[in-house]
Amino acid sequence: MVPADLDAPHSWTYIGDVARTLIALADDARAWGKAWHVPSQPAASVREIAVRAAHLAGAPQPRLTYMPKSVLWLAGLLAPIGGDNAKMVRELREVACQRHNPWLLDSSTTSETFGLKPTPLDDSLRETMASYRTP
Repeated sequence: MVPADLDAPHSWTYIGDVARTLIALADDARAWGKAWHVPSQPAASVREIAVRAAHLAGAPQPRLTYMPKSVLWLAGLLAPIGGDNAKMVRELREVACQRHNPWLLDSSTTSETFGLKPTPLDDSLRETMASYRTP
């Protein structure tokens, strides 16, 4: 169960691209005093990302279902007070608009100004999944 619109387009940013962008911006005076979006792949839905990741991992197609807002709300109420999980669930409720609506960014100015490009989606998914594997 996913507490998000499974088909809403979202911008996804690879953490390696965040690091490369921060390094580039820190060393270039043109970056000072402005906000910059990290170069990111074209928007994709949660479903598209999950299907692609499963394919790359050699896993079966994911069976995704939408978690109704009421279930997430109830989980926040029932989570133990003060626990990290309770805080996370309550925060998810607060930022629901980010998961239930398209969430897009335009990083073209960063790419054009600094020559940065996003890591290809398959590479970023492989590297991200590899970082979660246990020995």
